[in-house]
Amino acid sequence: MNASPYRACFPFVGLVCVVLACGPSGQLIHPAPHAQDQLGFSVAIDGDRIIVGAAKSDTLASNGGRALAWRRQGSVWGLDQTIVPSAPSLGAQFGWAVDVSGDRAVVGAPMEPSPDGITGATYVQELVGGSWTEAERVAVTAVESFFGSTVAIEGDWAVVGAPFATPPTFTGPGVAHVYRRNPGTGDWNFHTLLGAADSIDYIEFGSSVAIDGDVIVVGAEKGVKDDAIIGGAAYVFRRQGSNWNQEAKLTAFDAAYHDRFGDAVAVSGEVILVGAKAEDARGEEAGAAYVFTRDPETGAWSQTQKLVASDGGEGDEFGYAISIDGARAVVGAWLAEGETASTAGAVYFFRRSGGAWMEDDIFRAFNGAYGDGFGASVSISGDCAVVGAPNKDVDGHTNAGAAYTFCDLPGPLPPGLDLDITCCVDVPDPAGPVVVTARIHNAGDRERIGRSWIEAVAPDGTAEVVVGPTSLVVGPNDAVTTRYPLTLTGQRPSTYELRLHWEDAGGVRTASTRVTLEDA
Repeated sequence: MNASPYRACFPFVGLVCVVLACGPSGQLIHPAPHAQDQLGFSVAIDGDRIIVGAAKSDTLASNGGRALAWRRQGSVWGLDQTIVPSAPSLGAQFGWAVDVSGDRAVVGAPMEPSPDGITGATYVQELVGGSWTEAERVAVTAVESFFGSTVAIEGDWAVVGAPFATPPTFTGPGVAHVYRRNPGTGDWNFHTLLGAADSIDYIEFGSSVAIDGDVIVVGAEKGVKDDAIIGGAAYVFRRQGSNWNQEAKLTAFDAAYHDRFGDAVAVSGEVILVGAKAEDARGEEAGAAYVFTRDPETGAWSQTQKLVASDGGEGDEFGYAISIDGARAVVGAWLAEGETASTAGAVYFFRRSGGAWMEDDIFRAFNGAYGDGFGASVSISGDCAVVGAPNKDVDGHTNAGAAYTFCDLPGPLPPGLDLDITCCVDVPDPAGPVVVTARIHNAGDRERIGRSWIEAVAPDGTAEVVVGPTSLVVGPNDAVTTRYPLTLTGQRPSTYELRLHWEDAGGVRTASTRVTLEDA
């Protein structure tokens, strides 16, 4: 783990702050703690504003919930306000889900009761005179749909997931509700209902929601791939005028039963990140996250990378929570090993290098304890990330919960490796040995260790492969030249395609060139 210059601050009553030198562990933020509040059940950050949900808080009603707003002044985060609904309800769990965008925020209360039963509700908050004020309560009549369990907001648009089937039939795929703010009146009105084009029952469409610009992503963690594999799916909707139309259905290329792909989704520009907390590549339910990129020319979305934790293991649930902003992303593994305790949780910080995402750091709580759930919720904005640990005991208060901030995060990595096949034949005799000389240049700011190999592919598709050093080291802003002797026996055609491959933790990169032996 890299040593990073993060600072820790504990806001106490009266917003008195003590700056601590806690290294990479970040800032712990919490008010006077209450047992079973589960502060950090949800988190969201945008610029200098943070909203943290405490879904089990009993402040105004048993399990009624609350949300806490922090604001950054200089380099210090201070508690700004406690947010509660205008009419608190027993068991509503206000704060189950939160999101913030500029001077607007949204808070979900999926267990809020109504005369017909538990229908759930969502509250839109707006900054008025520097204070968060309830602008609108939106709700549905469907009982037990878990409306408000997932929320997202940007500008004049808000999305609310309702992933569960409803009584009395208990059938249905789940839905996502879209709301739009009337700029003239400030009212938030229902706009449209989103559903999967290939909708079937029980896929839990609305398990997660995200919005950025004209794109909404909705996860369906029990979605189906090729009508067979229940590994999960994510659906992409694009706004054209005032209409939201399904643009793509995303599934993992290696989808397997019960991966829970789509349990978490995030979008930033032309990149979508999808969590699959139960994926088994690093062990049973170790988890993974998948990167999808949109081709600006064709508009097609394709999987470009699969992310796993460098130290991942069985049961970590990497991908349980995810967030992305530009060239930075964070992935929570709330059951991973902590710094000093098992299953304390961890969060993995990724930076983009060219088109590839590289794991750059691992965040763990400096005071982590067994079962804290650090990484159960994550959010990133610019150079700051916030991480929830809803099961953390604080000052003797069981499951009071906490949230940690990590700021001054580095930006995009410089471009990664440049590959170049510089020379192809060492001797003038076309029938003699052929030695490929390749130059591997590290344009980044960190040492890279990987393996390389050359493929010589003849016009008929036959190929000769020569593997180079298995642990080739290329220093920052340095270059290594490597030679690969080829046999090229038998009936040797004059023209070959030469492919140089390099593989390290960032994936496989390839460069190719076509050579004519007689002309070399």
